[in-house]
Amino acid sequence: MQQEIAKQGYLVGIVDVPFNVSFFSSNKAEEIMKEHPTINNWFIGGHSLGGVVASSYAYNHQSKVKGLILLASYLMNKKMTFQTQIIQFYH
Repeated sequence: MQQEIAKQGYLVGIVDVPFNVSFFSSNKAEEIMKEHPTINNWFIGGHSLGGVVASSYAYNHQSKVKGLILLASYLMNKKMTFQTQIIQFYH
């Protein structure tokens, strides 16, 4: 999916997290955002627990994050409310 999005001209960043567990690096998106300061509209996403962490980041940074993409995932907290788009895919 990431390759298809990138082919459309969008930046796709995939972060490296310790032990492949995103909870250990919940602010990795910040590194990519700092590397590309001219981008104003960010969508963040993740698969499984990565999506949970992405939902938390998106919730806490709603002024930066315009959308959330969850792949076989769910929100960190069911009571979260967003001003952004949320797209969920299940397989």
